[in-house]
Amino acid sequence: MSRILAFSKANPLIFGAAFSTVKTSGADLLVQFQFEGKTLEQVDWRRNLSFSLFGCFYLGGMQYALYVPVFSRLFPNAEKFAAMSIKEKLANPKGIRDMLAQVFLDQCVHHPLMYFPVFYSLKEVVGGGSVEGGLAKYRENWWEDLQALWKVWVPATMFNFTFSPMYMRIPVVATTSMLWTCILSAMRGGDGAPNMPAEEAMKAIGGGKVKLEAAALDPGLDHVIVTAHGKDRVGLLSLVSDAVANKVGGSVSETKMVKMGGQFMLMMVVSVRPEAKHLLEPHLTSRDSDVGQLLDVSLTDISESNRLSAREALLKRRATALASQAIHTTFEVSGPDRPGILAEVTAGLARHGLNVERLETSTTKGAGPGEPPTFRVVGEGELFPGADLEAIQAMAKRAAEKGLKYDIGFKK
Repeated sequence: MSRILAFSKANPLIFGAAFSTVKTSGADLLVQFQFEGKTLEQVDWRRNLSFSLFGCFYLGGMQYALYVPVFSRLFPNAEKFAAMSIKEKLANPKGIRDMLAQVFLDQCVHHPLMYFPVFYSLKEVVGGGSVEGGLAKYRENWWEDLQALWKVWVPATMFNFTFSPMYMRIPVVATTSMLWTCILSAMRGGDGAPNMPAEEAMKAIGGGKVKLEAAALDPGLDHVIVTAHGKDRVGLLSLVSDAVANKVGGSVSETKMVKMGGQFMLMMVVSVRPEAKHLLEPHLTSRDSDVGQLLDVSLTDISESNRLSAREALLKRRATALASQAIHTTFEVSGPDRPGILAEVTAGLARHGLNVERLETSTTKGAGPGEPPTFRVVGEGELFPGADLEAIQAMAKRAAEKGLKYDIGFKK
């Protein structure tokens, strides 16, 4: 360990560049393996290369030049301040002001005007695009990106500029940024539309459960449900998202994608200006389009149904008031697979007043040789006032006699 510290002190630029390269590449691979569920064969190595190059040349080189030579000249007492005890720091208002000035320059000048433009441009060029295309994507995402950045890096840079000697600034940044690079990879790693919004990326990387909520559709726009399916292959979601954003000028309000039976299946709500809605068909459903050559796509216009009348709005408000008294219910049902199991389960839940909001099913191999496959239903919904919870529990006990195991939870 002492040799590593001695090398980092004697060769801060080389050590920082190597450390940043390994860290940035590793963080992206962590996201691809653990959060996106990819196998080694499915890894996007071009994407990983863009992160590695960014870590080596920008984080290890450019950021070193800013944090060490430049900041040493602008704030000549910075290294002396970092070496002080906490008591001495608190008694040094000029040192504290210099530390805050470095944080401001780093977070409000360096990152918005240099860091993100270089990241987007490099990623786009490595992916076969242009610098202009990368900067255009940054203009779309800049505010969300900065908010996510500041939540991680304002406290981290305050710590770094307060306690780290100059030669350790880049290694400390690289170590801390393992979390940030995972968030950035989850948000902006994939091609086309971002993989996750900022809040979901931060919750997922931080280990929290992501709660997916239905989008509120803008009544001033038209809305179309896009359903698509075809043989699964890498890049299909990116292809559809790119057509919606760059060829139609629309935005994706809600989406759900699954892989079933080796088939890619997609449901998506696209919001678009009324005058541009006609572009969806030639760019998505036509066999001459890039999307249409790989996927069977259908469109359902829900624009009018989304524009609620005053009466419907009133009913919606009343329903919302009723929903505030609802009991959130989670359920899991499993048992030997047989025809009609899903119909039986959903009918039983409906009879007892459960409004199912989300549901997924799966089938797994039997526990042993000759054992039938196990069918599993997992979902959640709402029970409204007046529901008989004891009757639901009794239904679960009766189902056990047929080999079905119910696990139901209630939360007000």
